[in-house]
Amino acid sequence: MSNSFYQYDQLVWKNNLSYYTTLNDKHHIDALVGYETHEYKRKYLSGSVKDFPNVDKHQISNGANISGLSGSGDVGWRMISYLGNANYNYDSKYYLGASARIDGSSKLHRDSRWGTFWSASAAWRVSSEEFIESLRDILSDLRLRVSYGSNGTLPSSNSSNIYLEYYGYMDLVGFGYAYNSKPGLREIQLGNRDLKWEKNYNLNIGVDFRLFDRVGATVEYYKRKTSDLLMDKDLSMVTGFSSILTNIGEVENQGVEVDINADIVRNKALTWTSSLNFGHNKNKIINLGGQEQIIGSYYIRKVGHAYHQYYVKEFAGINPESGYPQYYINDPDNPGDRSITEDQNKANYIMYKSPDPKLSGGWSNSLRYKWFDLNFMFTY
Repeated sequence: MSNSFYQYDQLVWKNNLSYYTTLNDKHHIDALVGYETHEYKRKYLSGSVKDFPNVDKHQISNGANISGLSGSGDVGWRMISYLGNANYNYDSKYYLGASARIDGSSKLHRDSRWGTFWSASAAWRVSSEEFIESLRDILSDLRLRVSYGSNGTLPSSNSSNIYLEYYGYMDLVGFGYAYNSKPGLREIQLGNRDLKWEKNYNLNIGVDFRLFDRVGATVEYYKRKTSDLLMDKDLSMVTGFSSILTNIGEVENQGVEVDINADIVRNKALTWTSSLNFGHNKNKIINLGGQEQIIGSYYIRKVGHAYHQYYVKEFAGINPESGYPQYYINDPDNPGDRSITEDQNKANYIMYKSPDPKLSGGWSNSLRYKWFDLNFMFTY
């Protein structure tokens, strides 16, 4: 019988000071400054026992012999943030905004744990202008907006190795590795003191409009450049490790998003609103810190191509006569040659398809009749 106990503790403390004012009924100003702290810790204890005197008494203390025992003390991270923003609008027509924040995280070495991020935005509510007055019955709302800013990303781990996520800059030694029933320890992580924030720079341009006060739409174009990308860099296994977390390269994403919503039915007893959205995104790697490509077990990162790109041997189907799998040789010296082999070792790895969708989106609906409502959504 096995039993595990996990304990998670979080402490969040936020302090904000806000200010609002209106001058001459047309100048609206608001501002905010804040200070935040965030602490996260976890620990666990796990044990297993065997040889029970009775199968009916399911208590771990009833086992005669301990067959396994493991655990960890407190592991976690802390972050401190200083932030502020200010917004101004004139007569609910013209809008300006700006924000800034400084974040410090224990996940990074003290020489590089602080990151400064900011944003600026502007908007124009065109439908409030006098020259739109004659179209007010048709064009009930029209807004133009633009924003640009930056934000940061901290190291994270997709594996169970929380030490890589919380202490990626540290060289770590692990205890508890017994050898011949004697206490032992070994290196468990190669640290990188130069780890720093991954930075994203975002441009967003959008237009929002509504027709006949019944059909609305939002169209947005965005472009995001990510620098100091947090990636695993391959190492020679002579070091005892296959990779090390580092900041390397730049990636660019750009695309268009469209959202259309409509009040199809709108009366006292029955309402039906529907929303349809589309999204198209294209990304490519700008550089990899001087390298042309990084090859993984089934993927390849290559400058000028998508970040997610399969790197595999191309399957050519099953031989109907022998039942053996077939592969395209894809000889790099003979581009376009589609020769087939049943010997997998003769097939060459190639940059294959990307799993990224050309188009994604969804369709959602909300219906209400008196006291009853129905909601459903499809995504693709």
